[in-house]
Amino acid sequence: MAQIAVFEIKSGISIKYILEYFDELGLLKIEDDLFKYLNCTIKVTESCNPLIKTILIPQNLIVIRGDECECKKFISAFRLKFLSAGG
Repeated sequence: MAQIAVFEIKSGISIKYILEYFDELGLLKIEDDLFKYLNCTIKVTESCNPLIKTILIPQNLIVIRGDECECKKFISAFRLKFLSAGG
C-alpha cells in the first residue's frame, strides 16, 4: 500500500511560470489552484505578502499530497526546472 504524504514548497518563482510548467507537464487542472499529477494533488496558493517589504518578491505555496514516492519525484523535477545559479 502506498504511503500518503504531504509536502510544501515555498517558492519565489512567479506563479505565471509555475502554471506554465504545470501546463508543459500536462497536469490535469481540477480547479483554478488544484492540479492532478499521477496519484498526487498539487495546490498552488499565491501570496500577496512579499518576504521583503521594500521590494516585491513573489511568494507562493505549493502543497503536494499523495503517494510519497510520486510526490518526491515531482518535487525533484520541480526544483530542477527552476534551479538557478544566480543569473
